[in-house]
Amino acid sequence: MTSSAPPITFAVLNGKYKSGAPIITELMKQPNVKVRIGLSSGKPVHPFFIPLLQAGAYVYSDQAMKEMLTGVDVLLCYTASKAGLEAQMTKILDIAVEAGVKLFIPCENSLEFESDPPVKLIELRRQFFERAAELKMPTLRVVNGLILENFVTHNSQHPFIPTDVSSFNWQLDQKKVHIIGSGNVPASVVPISYVASWLVNLLTTTPLDKLQSLGTVYLEGETLTQNEIVKKWEASHPGEKLTVTYGDLAEAEALLVKTGVENYWTDYPLFIQVEVAKGRGKLTHSTTPSSFAGKVTSVDEILAGPAWTTDGN
Repeated sequence: MTSSAPPITFAVLNGKYKSGAPIITELMKQPNVKVRIGLSSGKPVHPFFIPLLQAGAYVYSDQAMKEMLTGVDVLLCYTASKAGLEAQMTKILDIAVEAGVKLFIPCENSLEFESDPPVKLIELRRQFFERAAELKMPTLRVVNGLILENFVTHNSQHPFIPTDVSSFNWQLDQKKVHIIGSGNVPASVVPISYVASWLVNLLTTTPLDKLQSLGTVYLEGETLTQNEIVKKWEASHPGEKLTVTYGDLAEAEALLVKTGVENYWTDYPLFIQVEVAKGRGKLTHSTTPSSFAGKVTSVDEILAGPAWTTDGN
């Protein structure tokens, strides 16, 4: 393909979780697009991938990463743990450069995080972009605000989070919600299905050389406070009320200073809550493509439906 044409061949690493799965599914719907999926060696194929394989996706083990990435236009890497981010910055990035990948899209932060004090998981992300620039690997940051389904879920099934608690401590099966701060601070909120449709539209309609030069793209979504999300959920479920409790912001910040935000599963959701409570959840930019004509799933539609279930990320 020429650099003036949109990408055709995509590779996705760690894609069966919250962020990656909808994007893989959306990519598979596109005509003339080839999708390569990286799977862990020595583990059974996750049921999520079976229909994708039947639909023509190519699968590679993590031991064949260079083979997988050779000839790839765009690599999307959905690894977010400390170990995963360290691997992304070193091993995965090195192999991508060697294999000739044309654009690397890492798992992003959802928010901008321009003014926060240094914490480990954010520093690893920043270090990735610095090293990628040194290696002359084009990258694209995707900043999309808060993923709504991280709140309205019955079970996240993270290794260290109880299965009845969402990433942000919304226990909808028990009708309990815990919010850090007042809950009245506006934040940019977007359903994951909208992120997937929007991003795949951008990647498959924009010339590769333009994508390589964008740097960062923003999807602002809707502006809501957490208290407004609670009210919307209650309005969508007549007769049901959520018990809302509020945590002290200063205490939450002190806890994060103590932990250093090194554990994605236990520290990171609290870190996001603190960022939102401090007013950093509202995106300051929006670059939603004017040509985007995909079906936009609204916040109200998600809230009116069943609680989301997932098995990771």
